[in-house]
Amino acid sequence: MKLLKNSLVTLNLLLFTIVIFIFCSTCVAQNTESEKKVDFNYLQFRDSEIISTHAIKYALQIPSGFSKIPPLNHKPTFNNHPFNVSVAALMKEKHLIIVHAEKVTDNSNFLDYSYMEPVKLNGLNFFMKENCLVLNKKIFKEAADIRYIKKNGFDFGVAIYLKQFFVNSPDKNYEYVLSYGERVCDCSEKTINDDFLKKFNKTLENNFILTQLK
Repeated sequence: MKLLKNSLVTLNLLLFTIVIFIFCSTCVAQNTESEKKVDFNYLQFRDSEIISTHAIKYALQIPSGFSKIPPLNHKPTFNNHPFNVSVAALMKEKHLIIVHAEKVTDNSNFLDYSYMEPVKLNGLNFFMKENCLVLNKKIFKEAADIRYIKKNGFDFGVAIYLKQFFVNSPDKNYEYVLSYGERVCDCSEKTINDDFLKKFNKTLENNFILTQLK
């Protein structure tokens, strides 16, 4: 029973955190307030980097040829927990990089990614998730982040393959999520094969230069 409960929480949390990008077999409605003025901004473009400014501070170098999508700051509610969410993105043809910096504003210690695969990214500790997501009208309607990115010029097509890196603060009230995706024609094994994954991971490796800030 405990394992089942943890699994359900995992699916729901992924859906929210990556904003549609994973996820699960069922969608969770989000109460977004993206059109209202907010009193926070956890992501900033500085020179050639995207800087996170909340409790988890990283600098991501902007790869050559990528166009900037400026930060969107909004206040969704998930599982009765209010969040502050800043999201910014970089795009180049079929390639998409997304940065999320978030806070649980009720200090409920809600965020924990230790159930995921631990990995290193530029020598830094993260937890990782990857999968292919077929997009539909419901996703674009419910997810403020992806709707915002599409509005700013990225063509998601019918599906996107994503690799995502998560880290939460020790108190589990802050998180940083770095996502790399490529538009694909479908999520079949014929498309997402060993050759595709090899090229995908090579592109990711060449475009992610991340450093931790003090």
